Amino acid sequence: MKLARPRRGARGLCLPHLLVLALIVLLAAPAAAAASRASVTGTTIQYTAGADESNDVHAEPVAAGSFRFTDSAALAAGSGCTQDSPSQVTCTAAGVDKVAFDLSDGDDALSAFDNYIGEEAKVEASGGAGDDRLVAGVYTNTAFDGGTGNDKVIVGDGGGSAAGGAGNDQLEAGVEFEGSLDGGSGDDTFALVGNRQTVTGGPGQDKASYFSWSQCCSPSAVRVALDGAANDGPFGRDDIGDDVEVVEGGSGGDALTGNGAANTLLGHGGADDLNGGAGADNHQGGAGNDRIDSRDSASDSVSCGPGQDSVAADLADLVGSDCESVSRPPGTPATGEPTPIDSPSPLVVELARTQTSPPRANVGTTAEPGQGGVLGSSSAGVGISGRAATLRGRYLRVRLACPSGARLTGVVTLSNSRSGRKLGSTRFRCAAGRTIVARVRLTARTRRLLSGSRSARVRVRVVARDGSGDVTRATRIVRLR
Repeated sequence: MKLARPRRGARGLCLPHLLVLALIVLLAAPAAAAASRASVTGTTIQYTAGADESNDVHAEPVAAGSFRFTDSAALAAGSGCTQDSPSQVTCTAAGVDKVAFDLSDGDDALSAFDNYIGEEAKVEASGGAGDDRLVAGVYTNTAFDGGTGNDKVIVGDGGGSAAGGAGNDQLEAGVEFEGSLDGGSGDDTFALVGNRQTVTGGPGQDKASYFSWSQCCSPSAVRVALDGAANDGPFGRDDIGDDVEVVEGGSGGDALTGNGAANTLLGHGGADDLNGGAGADNHQGGAGNDRIDSRDSASDSVSCGPGQDSVAADLADLVGSDCESVSRPPGTPATGEPTPIDSPSPLVVELARTQTSPPRANVGTTAEPGQGGVLGSSSAGVGISGRAATLRGRYLRVRLACPSGARLTGVVTLSNSRSGRKLGSTRFRCAAGRTIVARVRLTARTRRLLSGSRSARVRVRVVARDGSGDVTRATRIVRLR
């Protein structure tokens, strides 16, 4: 019997050969980019961005036990989440103690306002490659890392860590942020408003600036000494590392001291004291009657600015003609004018424009000095009732009033007015123009202590945010009944 010959294609190829070639083409074709995905695994909600795309991600609470992700790109719902739209997913938060964001490559943005899964929960974010912008809001326990690229990392009140990674990064922390800020390699800028922040510059020309403090919060003086001790900032609790080269004060009478490296000290307004220490330093006093000491046997540069300024300089130092009183050792001094420094930096100017003075308090409420929100300040603050706080069962109750023009969400914290010991805290939501009762759950031990001292006074502290992300703070001491 004669076997049939295999059929051939148009170019004389056998059909089996065509099938093999088609399979090779399919295998060689690039796979379609996977969509971004949000899912719940154990006690963690994980957001993972798709490859080769830029994402703009927003995370927000929507109801008790759930919150929503919205992305500028396609977003798929994984386990524990539901699909609201092609780019929006709602996930269940019951039992969750961490939300993790992996933004992968591309120039990405993340806004994760509010600690919507409890005070002890953590929000982690990795920007990956690209120029990223990562923003965390009020009372969020953060661990943010910008990754490679020129990133902007902003962490609000709360605690944790923020890292810029490789690149020329910009990092900002809130008034009540307690944690670490690490610029990584590159020329990094830290916009600080001071509490308990540990700043590490890393390789590169790094700058620690308190200019935003004087713009948003208070004109009080700032002290910075690059000595590796936690004695810096407006409260003397920050630790500006000795690997930071540039220090910028605010509008108060600041005291800025360098170290053995080549430092740049920027005083700005106020009667500043500047001392660069050993090394070829650059001093710029700014407006005010400044006192500048550049005597260190190195060739320093001094500019004084407006005011009646006094300088103690070496013969080799270049001292500007705007310095009214200059003291030098005998001999022939260096001549010429120092090169002016452009300051404040673009980062600080941008932040200063978005920050305002601390909010005016409602009647009966005192706005905390120096507590204007680093993410902005609401034009109308939350009111705390002057009526006594009421202890009923397991809860201590206080009345709060929202302004007529804004719906607020936030945290109310109670503490002993004398010892400062925290009694408890709770989250709240308040519609515009409404008065609510915030119930703070107490431990059995705290209830016993308060029950035995009905004349005790309680400090009520509120941090709230409106729909635009602006922050307002207020505090009041009320009687317990």
